[in-house]
Amino acid sequence: MRRHASPDTPKLGHRIGEDGKVEIFEITDNIDFAARPIDTQKISVNDIRDPELDRLERHRERLNMLIDQRYKNGELDKVAELQKKRIAQSEKIGEAVARKHFNNLGYEEVDLPNDLMGNGKQGTFDMVYRDKDGNLVIVEAKGGNSQLGSRKLKYGKNKDSRAQQGTKEYMDDIIANYEAKLGSENSFVKELKKANRRGNIRYTAVRQPLTKDGSLTGQYKVDEFKIK
Repeated sequence: MRRHASPDTPKLGHRIGEDGKVEIFEITDNIDFAARPIDTQKISVNDIRDPELDRLERHRERLNMLIDQRYKNGELDKVAELQKKRIAQSEKIGEAVARKHFNNLGYEEVDLPNDLMGNGKQGTFDMVYRDKDGNLVIVEAKGGNSQLGSRKLKYGKNKDSRAQQGTKEYMDDIIANYEAKLGSENSFVKELKKANRRGNIRYTAVRQPLTKDGSLTGQYKVDEFKIK
């Protein structure tokens, strides 16, 4: 397996911690299993615009304005707090865009048991949908500059390797984590394992880029990844 060299300057990512606050962490480039998109769609955001998305967009624009004002006033402690709120708002926008996209396709959103998993959003999927044929679609929702995350694998033959979101290795490890935390008899775990075993599962990411002022760009992107 080929490893990508780490850059001299570390890249930072973010996640929502168990306490609901934003945590900043270093993104490593030492990826053993990298995501490989097999299909990419660019779709007009006007196809999914509604009052909820407009409200989320306006709130992020206001956060941008407040950050600029506090920075000019030298209130750096308030800037840092507002930046965390801006990151969280970008995540909400990404999730809203993903939800509207799959709702428009007539897919059914699966009620995830993530609140039973502990450790914030780590070790879980953002969203899972059922398509019209009953197949599962895993969704990673990304807003703003948020990139695909990665995980040091905890289970199976690839344990201690690092896999990126969008790979079969990452997906298998998250499924194993659900099973470890919830038990093999949990209905969601059973459905995940059955779909994975039969190959009736897809892995996607929905990304909504944002402009510098916090408004939505004209298109959002849907990637589907190779997992078979």
